[in-house]
Amino acid sequence: SWQRSFYDIATFDSYSAEFRLAETLDTTPGVKAWQRINWNVPLAITYRFNDGNKTYIPDFIVVEDDGTTEGRYWIVEGKANKDLMDPIVIAKREAAKRWVDAVNASADVPTKWGYLLASESVIANAHDWNGLKVAGTVHQ
Repeated sequence: SWQRSFYDIATFDSYSAEFRLAETLDTTPGVKAWQRINWNVPLAITYRFNDGNKTYIPDFIVVEDDGTTEGRYWIVEGKANKDLMDPIVIAKREAAKRWVDAVNASADVPTKWGYLLASESVIANAHDWNGLKVAGTVHQ
């Protein structure tokens, strides 16, 4: 069972990216809590692709333990190495960055957000939350 997840059970679409990422989030300093996003944890980001609007559901929300009471919230996405340059992944990444910018600029949202995209290689070689942020693609 997971120690830092909001729920005891989580499902994953991949082992080398999503499951391994969850293991790191659950066991290393710097993470206060995490949650796999699914139907009961709604976070949908609209992005444009091929002249149409699509919906992007990120993999995780992470609450960072940064020494403050609130911590920073993160949208975290794990991807296979081969998919990093896929046009859909790029479109989703750019949409997530715009979402983070809009949320952080809002006076109605007191918590700051960030975005992290981590490849299989980054996940395999990063041994903690800070390592993921250093080696992954980060936007705050």
